[in-house]
Amino acid sequence: KNPSSLCIKPRLNFWACWSEHCDENNPGLLNLVKFLTNKTDKQVEELVDSLIDGDVREFPEFEEFDDRQNKIYKISREEIKARLIVPSPYYLARGFSAEALEKFCVGDCLNGKKMSGRSVCPVFDIDGNYIGCSGRTHSTKSYVNKWLHSKGLVTSCTFYGIDINQERIRKDKSVVLVEGPGDVIKLYEYGIAALSPFGTKLTIRQSHLLKDLGVETILLGFDNDEAGKKATKKIMSNRSKMFKFVDLELDRDPDEISREDWIEILINNSYF
Repeated sequence: KNPSSLCIKPRLNFWACWSEHCDENNPGLLNLVKFLTNKTDKQVEELVDSLIDGDVREFPEFEEFDDRQNKIYKISREEIKARLIVPSPYYLARGFSAEALEKFCVGDCLNGKKMSGRSVCPVFDIDGNYIGCSGRTHSTKSYVNKWLHSKGLVTSCTFYGIDINQERIRKDKSVVLVEGPGDVIKLYEYGIAALSPFGTKLTIRQSHLLKDLGVETILLGFDNDEAGKKATKKIMSNRSKMFKFVDLELDRDPDEISREDWIEILINNSYF
């Protein structure tokens, strides 16, 4: 309706609609194309392929332009729990322990707000300050984003679980990286310190944060699918000079593996 209210920043993979807020449920530039053309994910991929006539080239150095910081909200964990159904019935039904969900303040949102119909995972910075949240949908519809971040949350400079697991990570000088908050919580139940970069991309800022924690070895435990395998290979190639990387080569998704099997996997990879 108002072209002057559209903001696009290709280097940050970011767009915003200041008048109608069309971007809120459509983060990322591919979703902008999808939103404007009303095409499916597959059709958008085919369109992009036809335009670039080859593989998408990535430029890690563009991350240098991303200097956004997270806003700290003066909200206590008790206040967060009061706004949600904690522990999350959704995650309880999936076999997660009530104790772990309470620890991470994970609860279901059913009050009609932006995160309605999702399990909300509050996000805290390394100092334990609340900086936003991520919501996991309960829907099985393919067109519904699996995860939705709260407005303003900058995921590229932090990790999910860093507030709770940082002490163990500093001690071990190693960390298990997994894709999502649910994986972090499940491994916490098993006594394993894991972090999620909110997906499969390890940014330069996240890498420096791990260095500041004294991390020397990163064990990659991404999902057992093509995207997870591709991301693992890319990270090991791009960040090989900064850390020692170990591909755990999981045969299942992280939260589908039992505690006993996880312990065996980590022992075999010299984690303990």
